[in-house]
Amino acid sequence: MKQLPNARLRKTYLYCCSVLLLSWPLTGYSDDTSADTTGPAITLNVNANIETTMLFAAIFAVLHVIFTLRVGAYRFRSRISLGDGGDNELRNRIRAHGNFVEQVPIALLLLLLNDLNGLDDSTLMILGSVLLVSRLLHSVMIVSRSLPIVLRPISMIGTLGTILASAILLLV
Repeated sequence: MKQLPNARLRKTYLYCCSVLLLSWPLTGYSDDTSADTTGPAITLNVNANIETTMLFAAIFAVLHVIFTLRVGAYRFRSRISLGDGGDNELRNRIRAHGNFVEQVPIALLLLLLNDLNGLDDSTLMILGSVLLVSRLLHSVMIVSRSLPIVLRPISMIGTLGTILASAILLLV
């Protein structure tokens, strides 16, 4: 995204982009056949069963809260309110949480889109399970460093592989 000079301009830019995206013509959600469909059509399956995605979203939400509380509790005990204060343990907890926040939202979004697109539940369960195991393994590797170091790149391959596979499944 293009860097904008100040916060107010960035906020206005993001607002305009959001309005454009939200006002883009949608099809498949209404009985109104006179609706203007001059843009790319997005078909929404309003009867979609997204229980598989909801299951993984709930699990990842709980993990997010746990990771956040681990950082917050350590900050409280160590009396470090901002940054990591040079504390390696706090730095590792912050990075474990940060990496989770960087990777999981796009993976969940792709899982949801595949679910809405009609991908079978067994494939969704495999993608979600690989993502879950990969994220847990990656977090343990960053925080504790007690497992063999080879597991960290394997966990990232699992995460990025899930994201890439989900994206490809949307295109085919």
